[in-house]
Amino acid sequence: MIDGAIVGRRTGAYVDLFGSQPYVSGTHARFQRNETGQWEVVDLGSTNGTFLNRKRIESHQPVVLQVGDTLAFYDLSFVIE
Repeated sequence: MIDGAIVGRRTGAYVDLFGSQPYVSGTHARFQRNETGQWEVVDLGSTNGTFLNRKRIESHQPVVLQVGDTLAFYDLSFVIE
């Protein structure tokens, strides 16, 4: 994941991890670097949502990730390190 990656049940580099997760959409979200080099997450119109610190993010609007943030694809949560 140098410049970004897609997360989804059917699309992206991590299908082997998310393929069996029923609440993760086929093409759920994208990680990307912005023009200043910060990592962002973009929800790609997922059915069950992408959440940052327990707040649902708006689809197709990049959100900057910070160390210590909690990112969730519906009920799967991860802490950003």
